[in-house]
Amino acid sequence: DRVVLRVPDEREQGLRLLCVVGTGSDDGAPALRSYGEGIAAASFREGRPITANDYASHPQAIPARISDGVKSLISLPMRVQDRTLGIFTVSSLKANHFNRQRVTLLSAIADGMGAHLENARLLEAEQVRSQEMETLFNIASILAQPDSFEERARRVMEEVVRVSQVDRAVLRVYDEREQGLRVAAAAGAVDYTSPHLQFPGSGLSGTAFQEGRPLISNDFASHPQARPATLEAGIRSAVALPIHVQGRTLGVFTALSVKADHFHPQRVALLSAIADGMGALLENARLLETEQTHTQEMEALFNIASILVQPGTLEERARLVMEEVVRVSQADRAILRVHDEKEQGLRLLC
Repeated sequence: DRVVLRVPDEREQGLRLLCVVGTGSDDGAPALRSYGEGIAAASFREGRPITANDYASHPQAIPARISDGVKSLISLPMRVQDRTLGIFTVSSLKANHFNRQRVTLLSAIADGMGAHLENARLLEAEQVRSQEMETLFNIASILAQPDSFEERARRVMEEVVRVSQVDRAVLRVYDEREQGLRVAAAAGAVDYTSPHLQFPGSGLSGTAFQEGRPLISNDFASHPQARPATLEAGIRSAVALPIHVQGRTLGVFTALSVKADHFHPQRVALLSAIADGMGALLENARLLETEQTHTQEMEALFNIASILVQPGTLEERARLVMEEVVRVSQADRAILRVHDEKEQGLRLLC
C-alpha cells in the first residue's frame, strides 16, 4: 500500500526522504528520519533486509505507522560494493503480506536500484565540486582586479552570499590603531545594527579571531556569544572563519543564515577555502596602508620641520605646527601648552 525511498544525508545526520508513493503518501513521512528510529534505520545500520509481518509487535515499530493501519512492512538496503546507499521500505495494511516470493522480488528490485543511486551520488558530487571550483575561480578573478580594497571585498561578500545561500556575509579586518576588528565589507538581504568595531574575544567574530580557529553554530540562539541584535534580525546559524597569513591573523570572515543547521561540513569547507583566498587581499591591503601611513608620517614631519626653521615668533610657528597636526591626524582641535616657571603651571601657547 505504500513505498518509501530514503537516502543517507551526512550533512543532516539522518535518512532523507527521496520519494513516497501509495496510501497516505501526502502525510506521515517526515523529511528526515534519524539513524536510530524505526525499522528502516535498523535495516540501514545493519545492512540487511528486515521483515515485520506483525508490525505492531515489532520493537522498532513507529506508533504513527501503527495508527495509519500498517500491519506488515519490509525494509531493504540498496547496496553497491558493500556500501549502503539507501533504504527502500514497503508497507501493507494486510498482516503477513510479505511471503518468501514477495521478499525475493523486492530484494531483486533493491539490488537493481543500488547502481542507479551510485550514479546519482557520483553525478551530484561532481556537480557540487564543479560549483565550488567555479566559485573559487570567480573570487580569484575579483581579487585580481585593480579596484580598491573596499570594492573587491564587497564583491567577494556578494559572491559568498550568492553561492553559499547565506543571508549575510561580513568581512572584518584587525585595526591596530583601534585594537579591534572593523567592518571592511558586508553584503546580504538581512541587515541589522552591527557594531563597526568588535574587540577580540567579543562576539562570534571576536572569539574566532582571538582563538585563531573557525567557530560554527547551527543553533545560534543558544550560543553564548550570540548578540541580541543578531537574533532579533532572525539569524539562526552562523560561522566565523579567521583569515591567516604566514601565522598572523589579519581578520575574520563571518557568514550568517536565517535557517537553522545551515552550515554543514561541505558548506563550511567551501567558506574556509574562500577565507584562505582572502588572506592575500588583506595582506596586500595591510602593506599598502602601512606604506601610505609611513609616507604621510614622513610628509608631516617634513612640513613641521620646515615650519620650525621659518622666521617668525614662537606663537606664529606653534600655530602653524598645530594646524599641520590637525590636518594629518584628522582631528578637530590641537592645543599646545608650555611650562611657565613664574606661574608654576602650563600656559596656553596656541
